[in-house]
Amino acid sequence: MDPPIHDQTAILQDQSVIIQEQSAIIQEQRAALKRMEERMAAFFDQQKAPQNVPIP
Repeated sequence: MDPPIHDQTAILQDQSVIIQEQSAIIQEQRAALKRMEERMAAFFDQQKAPQNVPIP
């Protein structure tokens, strides 16, 4: 037997809130990942120090 309709409505509302919260968290994580990717790209694009430079 299915729960009463008002219980089903409450459950759907709770699930909707959870989905919205999870969507917000995912957006934050994607933004953080993009910032990290940009930082890593900048790090790897740095000029490397010269190697095997003769000392006078």
